Amino acid sequence: MRIKAKPEDFIVEERIDLPLAPQGRYSVYRVSKNDISTMQVQEAMASALRVPKAAIAFPALKDKEAMATQYCSVQSLPKDAKPDRIDGKEFQAERVGQAERHLRAGDLR
Repeated sequence: MRIKAKPEDFIVEERIDLPLAPQGRYSVYRVSKNDISTMQVQEAMASALRVPKAAIAFPALKDKEAMATQYCSVQSLPKDAKPDRIDGKEFQAERVGQAERHLRAGDLR
């Protein structure tokens, strides 16, 4: 018997504890993904935002074969290049604010 047959069989939702700062150098995004790896989302977001992959920090990796909501921070986006939403093939990212530093594993609750 297979417990995880489709992504909807495994749902993960991250919660973070990082104070937001209106003038912070990092944009924080809530990412909803389905059947795509965290690394693939990082690559797609980097391409969409025209930044290096290293500018995007995910505090943890999530299973590709899952429906997951997780957070990432993007370093130093220009003011006119901070989209409120990024739509990818198997993910959506919504900007939830700014922070003074990037997200770390210790920010997860």
